[in-house]
Amino acid sequence: MGNKKEIEIAKLQLTMGNKNEIEIAETIELLLFGDKSGEDFTKRKKKREEAIEIIKGVGLAVGVIAGVGLLGWGISKLVSLGSEERKMVKAPGRDRFIFRDEFERDPASYFRNLRK
Repeated sequence: MGNKKEIEIAKLQLTMGNKNEIEIAETIELLLFGDKSGEDFTKRKKKREEAIEIIKGVGLAVGVIAGVGLLGWGISKLVSLGSEERKMVKAPGRDRFIFRDEFERDPASYFRNLRK
């Protein structure tokens, strides 16, 4: 047979079936170790809950920032679909650049008009 604290813990686990694991762990911690920190149990629990709320807030802020960034990136991609960048090539026989698609469409006319 276990000692008195083990029996109390077993009874507590049976009676706290609907409580979450954190509440059970906190109660067991209090039973086993008492209050070593000088703070009462409710103050420690309140501090723990405040820390959880802060963590949730930070997570939410990071999620919102990431979402806004993704939204901005998506909008920029949608806007740039209509204005596709055209490739440029060095114009044969000249010291300038021309659009590649215009040259490929009719290279003969380019060379015909080269010396005009």
